[in-house]
Formats: sequence, C-alpha cells, structure tokens
Amino acid sequence: MGIQRLVRAWLVAALIACSALAARQAVAQEDAEASVDHPLVPRVPGYYIFEYSFKELDSFRFTLPGGSEQVAQGEHWTIQYMLRTGQKRSSIIDILRQHRILFEKMGGTVLAQDTEWGVLLQWKTPTGELSCLVRAANDGDQYVLNIVQKGEMIAKAQPTAADLAKTLADKGSLTLPEIAFEPGKALLKAESTEVLALVGELLRADPTLKLEIHAHTDNSGKPLANRTLSQQRAEAVKQYLIKTLTVAAKRLKAKGFGDTRPVESNATEAGRAANCRVEFVKK
Repeated sequence: MGIQRLVRAWLVAALIACSALAARQAVAQEDAEASVDHPLVPRVPGYYIFEYSFKELDSFRFTLPGGSEQVAQGEHWTIQYMLRTGQKRSSIIDILRQHRILFEKMGGTVLAQDTEWGVLLQWKTPTGELSCLVRAANDGDQYVLNIVQKGEMIAKAQPTAADLAKTLADKGSLTLPEIAFEPGKALLKAESTEVLALVGELLRADPTLKLEIHAHTDNSGKPLANRTLSQQRAEAVKQYLIKTLTVAAKRLKAKGFGDTRPVESNATEAGRAANCRVEFVKK
C-alpha cells in the first residue's frame, strides 16, 4: 500500500507539473504585456508579440547590406513576433514580401532587400516619414520590426474597383502584386481574395469587358516548369473568378508566360519578387 500511495502521489505531482508547464506555454504565447501592433503595420497571421518596446523619441541606425548606414529619428517601435504553436509558418521570403506589398499599397518604397538580411521600407508623406526594417529568422519562426516614425502618417486609401477601371482604361492592363500563391504551387493565398473581389466588381460593372489573365514567374526553375506553373496560376485565377465570383468563362482567358517577360533583374530577391506577378490585360 505504501508503494501504491507513493506511485499515486508521484502521478499527481507529474500531472500538476505537466498542467503548470502547459499553462506557462499557453501564457507564453500571449502577446507581451502592454504590447500592440504598429497601427499601420499589422502582424503576419499566426504570430504573437514575444518582446516589445516603444520610445517616444529615439534615434535608430539602420545598417544596410554592404555596410552603409541610415539614421532615423522619431517614435521608435521594436516588435518581435514568434509563431504560435500549431499555426502555419510563413517563409522568410513571404514575410518580407507581405511587408513590401503593404508599403507599396500605402505609397512607400523598398530601400534595400536581401533574404539573409531583411527588407528596409520607407513611406514619406507631406506630414511625416515612416521607416521599417523587417528581419526574419529560423525559417520564418520569428521576425522583428524596427519602426521609426516622424510626424503624422495618414494611410493611403485602399484601391477600389473604380481605381482599377481607370488604370485599365489608361494603360490597357493591370498588375496586381496583392495576388499571391503558395511557393512553387498554383494555390492562391487567402490574402489574394480582397483584390480579386475588386476585379470581380470591375467585371460586373462593365458587362462588355473581357480580360486576359497573364501569369509570370522568375527564373528560379527550369523554363518549361516555369511556363507550366505560370499557366496553372493563370488558370487558378480564372477559375476563382468563375466559381467564386460568378464571372462568365467566355469573358476570361488564361495565359502563362513563365520567366520570358521579366520586368526587373532576376539577380536580386526584390527583382524576382517583382517578376512573379499576375496581370490583367483588356481585350
């Protein structure tokens, strides 16, 4: 009986210890105390704030690839994000790309980018300036933002179907970097649906409009594989418009061009990201 009581006591202690560990792990995956996302730079889905600091006035030195430096002064946020257990991990390239697209949508620019270093983004307005260094590590398990803001930043209005219609009328084509796919696949990412909804709205507003969907890749793979992948991606966009947004199939045509029509050099990560794109061409 003494042994049985000892075993039961050990089991109870082990269960309590396991419960305490689980509780600590659960707490550890909550945002750090008093932490918040920057109001203009939302987190990547599936991540939580592990460490956070904010200074109302600070000077931060951005060290660029090659050793050059850029100093910014103003409000300074340092926010470290960690992947939650059980959540889908974003790759380092995808984390950098999501932030690049965010700044481009606001009217910002990429000052420097390298997958082993990060991406430095900047957005200037008549009333302020926002600089953001994004660095990711451990295959995307964590990433850090260093954000320096000087003055008041007013977010640029998100594009509307009317904006797309005007661009299409002026240029005859639309390039939508918000349309993204899983790496090496023709599977649309969830973030693509917002801008595709605008394309659907654009088509509904003009029943006579017909579009060709052109998909392009960088030169990372073999030419034939790239052309096949781009054709599959163009078809995936077409099918989404048909099945989800009820656009008539006869109004759409899908074409894949592989890596044959680059718009930037494939020698850099930023160039390859720009070359992987989807365009809509008026017919």
